[in-house]
Amino acid sequence: MEIDNSDNNTEDIINVNNDTLKAKLRDAMSKSSTLMIIIPSIAIALSYMGTYVAKYPLFLVEYSDDDVLFNIPLKDWLSYAFTVGFFIGKWPAYKFVPSITRAQRPKVLVVLFVLTSILLTSLLPLRGLAFIKILSVLIGCICCSAIFGVEFLYFEGRANGDLYIGAVNITVFFGSSLCRAIGAALIQGGVKDNLMPFFFVMLYSPITAISLYCLDAIPNPSTSDVTAMGERTIMSSQEKSAFISNYIKGLSPLLIGYAYACGFRFLRDFYALECYRVLLKREPEPLDYLLADWIGGLIAITSLFAMSRVKDSGRALMLLHCLFIGGAMIVGVALFLFEREIITPEILIILVGVGMILSITPFSGSLMDRIMACTRTKGTATFLINFGDAFAYIGVFLSLAYKTSRSDDDSYQELFITGCKAFTLILLSTGILSSIYWARVIKIIAGYETVEVDDENTGLALTQETATQESQSLEEREIS
Repeated sequence: MEIDNSDNNTEDIINVNNDTLKAKLRDAMSKSSTLMIIIPSIAIALSYMGTYVAKYPLFLVEYSDDDVLFNIPLKDWLSYAFTVGFFIGKWPAYKFVPSITRAQRPKVLVVLFVLTSILLTSLLPLRGLAFIKILSVLIGCICCSAIFGVEFLYFEGRANGDLYIGAVNITVFFGSSLCRAIGAALIQGGVKDNLMPFFFVMLYSPITAISLYCLDAIPNPSTSDVTAMGERTIMSSQEKSAFISNYIKGLSPLLIGYAYACGFRFLRDFYALECYRVLLKREPEPLDYLLADWIGGLIAITSLFAMSRVKDSGRALMLLHCLFIGGAMIVGVALFLFEREIITPEILIILVGVGMILSITPFSGSLMDRIMACTRTKGTATFLINFGDAFAYIGVFLSLAYKTSRSDDDSYQELFITGCKAFTLILLSTGILSSIYWARVIKIIAGYETVEVDDENTGLALTQETATQESQSLEEREIS
C-alpha cells in the first residue's frame, strides 16, 4: 500500500469521468476541510458497524440443548470459533492487507462483508448440525478479521487520523452493546431468536453498502498529511521483522496487557447475559447493555477527539498510555467499592465498562499510528495493528479456556469479579513498563532530530553520540 502520491495513477483513472457521484464526493472533500472530516468519519463508523451487526447478535440466541458437541454447549463452541477465526484471520491480514492497492480496496471489502454476513448468521436457524454452524462461524470470522485492516488503509498517516480513528471507535465502543440491545428488542418484538441475526444483517445491509461507497471516495493523503505523520509505504517482511525486533521490549508489555484486556472484554461480551443476570439478580434489559459501554464510550471518544489536537506524536503517545493505565485504575477502584457494598451492581457494571473501554481505546489505531510517527518509520501501521490483534486473540482464547475449565458450581459473578482483579493488576504493571520504555525512545530519537547536520556529516555523528550518551545515562539512573 502507498498512501502518498504514488496512487495518483489510480486517482487519475477514477477521475476520468467527473460526472460520477464518487468523483464529485472526492472533489468536494478535496476542496472542503469540513467535508474531509465529516464524510469519511460517518462512512467509517457506519461501514464498520456492519461487522458488529453480523458478530454480536449470534450470542443472544438461546441454543437448543441438542446443540451440544463432546458435552460442550454450542455457545461455548461458537465463542471458540469466533476467537480462533479472528486469530487465524490476522496473519493473512498482517501479510497481505498492507499490499492492497487503492483500486482493489472496495472489491475486497464487499467480498469480505458478504461472506462475513452470510457465514455468521444464515445457518443459525438450522436445528442440529452443530459442527456445520461452528465451521461456518470460524470461516466467517476469518473473513471478518481483515476488514478493519483494509478500512484502516483509508485513514492512516493523515493529519485527521485521530478524528477518523475516533469515528471508528464510536462503533468499537458502542457497537457491541447497541447490537445486543437492538437484537434483544427485535426478539422482544416477535422475531425468533435464531432468525434475528440474519434478519438484522439484511436490515442493515443498505447502510453498509452506502457507507462503503462514500468511504472509497476519500482523497489520497495530502502533502501536509505526509509532513505531519510521515510517509507511509509498503514494508517488506524483513522491514516488519526488523521493526518488531528493534522495539520488542516496548511492544511486549503492550501486547500482554492488550491480550488480557481483550480476553476479559470478549468474555464479558460473550457471556454478558449470564454475568449480568447473576450480578443484577434479574433479567438484563436493553438499557443495561447500553449503559455498560456507552458512558465509557463517550468518555473515550471525547479523549480521542481531544487527542487529535495534540500534534506532537511523542506527547500523544504518553497520553495514550495514561488512558491505558487510567482504565485499569477505574476498574480496581470500582471493584474495591463494590466488595464493600458502597456501590450497586448496576454502578459496578458501568464503571467496569468505563475502565475497560478506556484501556482498550489506544489500541484501536491511535497507539500504533503514533508509534510509527514517533519512530519516524516509513511504513504502514496496519501491519502493527494486525500483529497486535493476533496476540489479543490469544488472550481471548486463553480466557475462554479458563471459563470452560471452571467447575459448573462456580458462578458467573465470581468469573466477573476475578476477571476485574486480574485486569487491574495486569494492565497497571504492563502500562507502567511500556510508558517508561517509550518515554526513553522518544527522548533518544529527539536527540537525533535536534542537532543540525552539516555537509561533512559531522552533525549526524554528533546526534548519534548524543543519543547514545543519553541512552547510557538513562540506563545508569535506572540501575542506581
